[in-house]
Amino acid sequence: MGKRKLNITFYLSVVATILAGVAAGIGLFNTEIYHDNSFVKTAWYANDWVTLVVVIPLLIIVLITSKNGDFKFNFIMLGLISYLFYTYAFYLFGAAFNDMFLLYIAIYATSFFAIITSLISFPVKNIIATSKILRGISVFLILISVMLCVVEVPPCFTFITKGTLPQIILKSQIQTSIVYALDLSFVVPVMFFSGSSTLAK
Repeated sequence: MGKRKLNITFYLSVVATILAGVAAGIGLFNTEIYHDNSFVKTAWYANDWVTLVVVIPLLIIVLITSKNGDFKFNFIMLGLISYLFYTYAFYLFGAAFNDMFLLYIAIYATSFFAIITSLISFPVKNIIATSKILRGISVFLILISVMLCVVEVPPCFTFITKGTLPQIILKSQIQTSIVYALDLSFVVPVMFFSGSSTLAK
């Protein structure tokens, strides 16, 4: 069963990688695809370059190697697929509606289920690491979660008390902040509780 789940993860990851490569390529070389303002377009272009030049090549290498069942490469693949899931959540929920909307859904969905199937069959007992390494990673995760809260929570309270919109919303000219929404509802809780649970053991 574990091997079957791993195969499902592999094929979902391959699909997500191909689709992300197509989306990033279209985003970079079709200047008419994005309908957002210049501030938001700059963010999309930056994401597309990182995805196409860094993440996709790494995923191709890792996917080819991970077919041998190497735990370390599967672990790296999980991190890269998580990048696709997080990044394309911004496109799906934050970008102005465009011709790639269904493509964003496909990338978001395949990467999400690749993460789920990977975690279900993840050989946690095979993780070999010293207590210092685990504590170091845990402290890092907690620090990042705290830093995100320090940066993103105060503007929310400023809006409540003074009615002043956060700068990121003013610059993007949208009614809500997808950055704050994803970070505070997903990234911060996962990082903080993962780090805290490890330190508590």
